[in-house]
Amino acid sequence: QTAMNIVALSILLSLSMSVVLGLILLIGSDYLFALFSAEALAPYRWLLVIGLFSNGLYSTLLAWSTREKHFATIAKTKIQQSVSSTIVKVLFALLGYKPMGLLVAQVVSLSAGTRAMFAVSKEEFLTSKRFISKKRMIFLAKRYSHFPRYQIVSKVLLSFSVQLPLLFV
Repeated sequence: QTAMNIVALSILLSLSMSVVLGLILLIGSDYLFALFSAEALAPYRWLLVIGLFSNGLYSTLLAWSTREKHFATIAKTKIQQSVSSTIVKVLFALLGYKPMGLLVAQVVSLSAGTRAMFAVSKEEFLTSKRFISKKRMIFLAKRYSHFPRYQIVSKVLLSFSVQLPLLFV
């Protein structure tokens, strides 16, 4: 019960953060991109929203799959991510869409394998769906609120170091 409510809460938070980012970019993207000298990324701002949600969903399903010991599926999704990202990069480069190709490849890489991880746990999700409650999710959010505090700095730095090369394209 607890684990399924945490999964539901994580997906809900990923969706909420993606919507908030979308609204922020809709309202003030010109200012934000100018602030970071990244005006060239402005036409692709919608990819940031899709990438954020894809990453949140994949991370949630990765944690669930690890918990349920679906290691073969995890390995397959890692291969899918690498192969699909490479194919998209090469395809977009051949078509002449170089900056967009790198960004699309990153989003594809983040989302590749999500369906496979969901499929392997679909029955567990469907049977546990009845245990999900708003009250329990709120309780768990309060109980485990300290976890993001410890992880956010390392996650931001890791994400920034991975994304940094894209900013120079």
